[in-house]
Amino acid sequence: MLVDVVMPIENHQTQGQRPLDTLTSLHLRNGSGFISLLNSSKLQFGLGDCLAFVQQLHIRYCHNIVRWPVKEFRCLVRLRSLYIDDCRKLEGKGSSSKEILLLPQLESLQIYSCRSMLEIPMLPASIGEMEIKGCRSLVGLPSNLGHLAKLRHLKLESCSALKVLPDGITKFPQGLLKQLPALKLLHIWECPDLQKRCREGGEVSPIPDKLIPAPYEPRTKRSVKMLLRW
Repeated sequence: MLVDVVMPIENHQTQGQRPLDTLTSLHLRNGSGFISLLNSSKLQFGLGDCLAFVQQLHIRYCHNIVRWPVKEFRCLVRLRSLYIDDCRKLEGKGSSSKEILLLPQLESLQIYSCRSMLEIPMLPASIGEMEIKGCRSLVGLPSNLGHLAKLRHLKLESCSALKVLPDGITKFPQGLLKQLPALKLLHIWECPDLQKRCREGGEVSPIPDKLIPAPYEPRTKRSVKMLLRW
């Protein structure tokens, strides 16, 4: 496993303070020991107490993850950004829809190319941005999506199996907009069932930035520019 450690440049250590006490960003990739790293973190690399300072976590190409590591994430009490990319065996199948990511300061969640992922656990109320892309097996969004009052950006792309909305959101998009008053950006692309429901459900003019083409509509120059901007 490769572990990248990023610490602030201005690192004024007090006497007896270990360098990893200021660990803010952790990148894990190409490894088979992700779960064991967090489970035995007090023994490996001296990361035990230091993980409490991590604000950004990137997990990439860790193909041993099958379920959502809800328990393992509990030590990341200051985590603000979680990025998961190409963890091909991550299903979340054993996860309960009532499970929640206990990350009280999490603001951004990005999940890319997790092709086996079926569902996402409930998210903390602090979440402001969520982007899910290339998760073609995903069938359900977090069950508490309608209660994430701080959610500003929601982007869904290439999630072709996504057909249902969480309980309580009966109309789309009006029902979603009513429950997410902070939503400023809504992007749905290559999710044909959701795109169809959204276009049939009415106007989404209250959202300043939106991109919801008709299902299977080819990319236009305008849409590509918007994608690049995002």
